[in-house]
Amino acid sequence: MGKGWNLGAMVGLWARLRSGGEEQYRPLRCDADGNLFTNSQFVDQDGEGFGLKQIDGKLRVSSMPYTYDISEGNVSGHDPLLVFGRNPDVDTTQAIVGGQGGALTYLAAAEQLKVSSSSADDDGSPAGDGARTVTVYGLDENWDFLEETVTMNGLAAVTTTASFLRVYKARVATAGVDGENAGDIDVTNNAATAILCRIISGYNSSALAAWSVPRGKTLYMIQGETSVSTQQGVGVLFYVRPFGGLFYEEYRINLFGSAAPISFPLPFVIPERSDVEVRAIGESVNNDVAAAFHGWYE
Repeated sequence: MGKGWNLGAMVGLWARLRSGGEEQYRPLRCDADGNLFTNSQFVDQDGEGFGLKQIDGKLRVSSMPYTYDISEGNVSGHDPLLVFGRNPDVDTTQAIVGGQGGALTYLAAAEQLKVSSSSADDDGSPAGDGARTVTVYGLDENWDFLEETVTMNGLAAVTTTASFLRVYKARVATAGVDGENAGDIDVTNNAATAILCRIISGYNSSALAAWSVPRGKTLYMIQGETSVSTQQGVGVLFYVRPFGGLFYEEYRINLFGSAAPISFPLPFVIPERSDVEVRAIGESVNNDVAAAFHGWYE
């Protein structure tokens, strides 16, 4: 040190400067509120000044993995995402990894939906022993988040008040003494000709490996997982359809009675109003397949 610098106002932030071939460490001075004095500046290797990114007035620096900060709500405008699906009966034709199986139906326009059960015990009025109310989650005609809770009526279909363009999840909100849905609960289009989402009996939540990116958001997918419980060969395929485009197979993994994590060293970037789904196809019939993907959207 020995330069006669006054260290009384220092807060422990120093800069390494080079002048005439000699390096010197000089302190950056701050006021009592921690603001750098106006004669202090950060510069790059070329001597150009630059600012520091901030989130809500704080420097964009994390002492933990970035995704952990997102999950804890520390990064403004970022939300974590985990999508899980299971199809207990995958055969030799591509099928969605979801409880309803087959090809996933996408609505061309927003419409009111129907919700019904295969069991009369899934009833909210009069109250039954199974599911009493169910919440449907999706997107509206503007591709914005939408959810609605309906009161079940057993085998008879109930109609949502809101109109949905996409459905990606349904969950039992309240239940009777059984604590779970007694039958398979289906969310269908208004004509009840296509199953959009299914809660398999006893599971209380749909397991649908599909998600649509809302308006003004971008999905960053960082990892996936998949498993097959049968000792047979199964292909698991990740598909993405950009808005107004076609479905493209973006990733595939082949399994034989095993489980596998899938990591993307660089996040897989998926833009707004894109549809994402996971399908599976078996070399033989009766395969139980599960798949998931996760990341964040902002």
